[in-house]
Amino acid sequence: MADGDASINVIELKAVASTSPTLSPLNRRQLYEFYKVSEADHSMRVLDIDAIPQPFTSDIELSARLRVVSLDSSPRFAALSYVWGDYSVLAPDNLTIRLDDGRNAQIQITPNCREAIQTLGSKFGTITIWIDAVCINQEDVEEKASQILLMEDIYTRAEMVDASVNGMVRALRERQTKDPKDRSFATAAILSRLGIKLAKPDYSKELGEVYRNHFESLLRWDVGLLNLIVDVNRHHIPGVPSWVPMWNEVEKSNWIGAPSRYEHPAEKTSYQSGILHHDTLVVRGQLLGTVKFCSGPFPLIGPGVDDLLALSWDQWTNSQKEPILVAAFQFADWIRYAKNHVATIPRYEASMPELVSGILALRYRNDEPEKFIRRRKLIEGSESCSFKGEIFDSWYRRLSTIEPALLEMIKRERSEELHNNSQPQVFSIPEWDSTSNAVVREQTAKLCNLLSGKRNVFVLDLGYLGSGPEGMQENDEIYWIRGVSVPMVLRRSTEDSIFTVIGPAFVYGFMNRKMVKDNELVSITLG
Repeated sequence: MADGDASINVIELKAVASTSPTLSPLNRRQLYEFYKVSEADHSMRVLDIDAIPQPFTSDIELSARLRVVSLDSSPRFAALSYVWGDYSVLAPDNLTIRLDDGRNAQIQITPNCREAIQTLGSKFGTITIWIDAVCINQEDVEEKASQILLMEDIYTRAEMVDASVNGMVRALRERQTKDPKDRSFATAAILSRLGIKLAKPDYSKELGEVYRNHFESLLRWDVGLLNLIVDVNRHHIPGVPSWVPMWNEVEKSNWIGAPSRYEHPAEKTSYQSGILHHDTLVVRGQLLGTVKFCSGPFPLIGPGVDDLLALSWDQWTNSQKEPILVAAFQFADWIRYAKNHVATIPRYEASMPELVSGILALRYRNDEPEKFIRRRKLIEGSESCSFKGEIFDSWYRRLSTIEPALLEMIKRERSEELHNNSQPQVFSIPEWDSTSNAVVREQTAKLCNLLSGKRNVFVLDLGYLGSGPEGMQENDEIYWIRGVSVPMVLRRSTEDSIFTVIGPAFVYGFMNRKMVKDNELVSITLG
């Protein structure tokens, strides 16, 4: 696999020598034009990675030579399946490409690509590898389509391939692509190597159809991959069933931790869950309850919240006060409703403040929180919020003492404003402008930024409390679906009892799949 291996037959496009003493570097487009691939001779680009000095550090400069080879000449190379490092980080790194005429070109690569090169380079020394993110011009639609058709042959002929189903699932969810269809198309060839047959890439298809075909193929291969349903999005694409995952939207609304997204539940049951029938998906599940209270979406206070909070309350404009007050009433109304229902239908040993804190932070004491949340950061932005101690206690006490009559009046008037599309009034909370309540305003603002655009809070008819997708409503139902790692919010059709999938939920005290009982499972048709 070394660059000098005499057994390697390659098609190399040599650079034309320049008479100029100073040679300008090539940009990315020029580089790919310089090393042109051809569909006719089954050619592709490979990288000859320069040896990495040992011990290596994370800041060393990576360099390589780019070549064009034909698959027909049986080249020796390793193929990488981009199952490396942190997919969600977009901060670019650089790979230096050395040309034969002495010029260089810089290609931006992601941290996961750098990690792959460093790992293989330190293990094998000089090595020839194929990485699609570098070896395919991602900005050339025609080239990309033709190279994707070669990928099955590439992975088949490679001497070493790093691949796994879990890795492909991770790539579907987290890999950054300019065209969202490539989340599916770029994994098709390697999934084929694993025995999962997918349709040939067709960029003329609508995105929803591409994702649907991909998900259906995965389910037919292994019904255990039903857990991918946690990636549904409230913005359903028209004409596509609600159970189709929207992988292009995962990062925008992602609040489910990676362990739950990547779990592959291996549950043994006599009931089949995940049967495809035309536009429906039939599953088995256990009802946890019906949503009787739902806070609704929380407003976004914005990135300038710290500057705003530095001002005294009387310096805030009405437009700045309104979202904070609305959110405060939302939280207060949820706490009031929860206190009334949990008191009459005891479900928890925890105190009410502990329940509220656990739901906002997505954690609770009687289960393993790392199974649901990102332990490294809980969820994005949560490190700025307080979930226990004096700040949280002050916030909880203040909101839980707002008079129910005031809450009812504000809910009624807010409902009328929304119905009439009129300008919202700025309501007040007694003593809200006092210095002692500054910490309450700050906690409310930061919780809004944490939840806005992702999730709200709810109470079920059986007394369970939790947090769910922003699009959920009262009378939605929450089920534990067999083969899915977290509860799911479903909306029943009044006409034919077919359910629309709204998204995943966190139900305090009920995040352990072992609590699901086979004899309580019912058939559910998702549409």
